[in-house]
Amino acid sequence: MITDMQSCAVTVQPHIKYTCLARTMPRRPAFVALQEAVRYKRDNWQTWENYARAALASGNPQPAVRGLAQVTQDL
Repeated sequence: MITDMQSCAVTVQPHIKYTCLARTMPRRPAFVALQEAVRYKRDNWQTWENYARAALASGNPQPAVRGLAQVTQDL
C-alpha cells in the first residue's frame, strides 16, 4: 500500500511536493515549505489556503492575510 508521503515523493510537480511535505512537518518548517510551493504554483487557491493556514499556525499573521487575499482573488 502506498502512503501519502510515498505518493508525494514520486510527483514531479513542485507545488504538490511541498504541500505534501508540509502535512507531515511541524508548524514553522511547514510554513517554509508552503512558501516554496506558492512560488511554483501562484494560481492554485488550495496551495494559498494551505499557506494561509500554516502562516497562522506558525504565528505569522501578515503572510496569512496575503494568502487569504490570494484565495479570495481567485474566486
